[in-house]
Amino acid sequence: MGLFFGHTTYDLHVNKKSRNWTIAIEEKVMKESLAYIAGILDGEGSIMIQKQASKSFMEQRARRGCFHPHYAPAIRIGMQEKAALDFIVKTTGLGMVYEEKPYHHKRPMYRWVLRSKSEITEFLTLVLPFLLVKKNQAELALKFVKEWVSFNGARITPEIQKHREAAWMEMRELNGVVQKSPNDLPTGKRGRDYSKEYVS
Repeated sequence: MGLFFGHTTYDLHVNKKSRNWTIAIEEKVMKESLAYIAGILDGEGSIMIQKQASKSFMEQRARRGCFHPHYAPAIRIGMQEKAALDFIVKTTGLGMVYEEKPYHHKRPMYRWVLRSKSEITEFLTLVLPFLLVKKNQAELALKFVKEWVSFNGARITPEIQKHREAAWMEMRELNGVVQKSPNDLPTGKRGRDYSKEYVS
C-alpha cells in the first residue's frame, strides 16, 4: 500500500495486527493534505456563483423562450506553482489544471477549476472543516447546489429567479465585490457588464 504526501510516497506493508495503525496513518495524512488544500483555497482561490446575463446571451435565450439569466457555481485557484495544483488533483481526484498564456514575458499562470455541481459538492465537503477565510462562501455554494433545480432551459418561476439572484448577490458581498451603479461610472463605461466580476 502506498501513501502519498507532499513529494514522498510511503510504502506500508499491512497485516491484521497493524491494520488499525495503518488506517490511523492514512486518516492523518489525508487530514493534513486536506488542511493544506484548504489553505491554498483560502489564500489563492475563489468560490463564486457566476451570473451570465450579457446582451448576446440573453438574446440567444430569448429565442428559446427563456428570459432569465443563468447562474452557476464555480471554484477556481490560480497559481504560478503548478505542483500545488497538481497536488489537489492527485489528492482529491477532482478538477483539471490549465495553463494560461503568459503576458509581458511573465511566468505562466496555472488554474485549477471546478464547475460540475457534483464535484463542487464533493470538494467543498472535504475541505470545509479546514477552511478559515472562505468558510462562509463554501457553505453558501453548498447550499446553492443543494437547492438547485434544473428546468432544462424552461422558464423558471419568479421565486426561484429571486432566490438565485439573492444568492449571487450574497456571494459577491462575501467576496468583497461592490456593485456599482451605472450613474457612478465614468462617461463611456456605462455599458460595461458587471455581471461577470465575481472574483474576490
